[in-house]
Amino acid sequence: MGENYLGSLTNAKLTKVILTIAHLDHDKENWEVKDERLKALCQRCHLVLDKDHHAENRRNTISKKKGLEPLF
Repeated sequence: MGENYLGSLTNAKLTKVILTIAHLDHDKENWEVKDERLKALCQRCHLVLDKDHHAENRRNTISKKKGLEPLF
């Protein structure tokens, strides 16, 4: 590695990584927080994991604001 490796670090950009705890599932019928259903992820990976869940929540919120809640 030597000088070339160290030289490349002088131009490196420091980045702050936020560590989060993610629920590996969002099963509403069986909502128990157990260690085996949790995982430490960086903030970006956590957002990617929860992408579909967040989209569903967003649709539900918009529907409620418009008064379009499901009848059943």
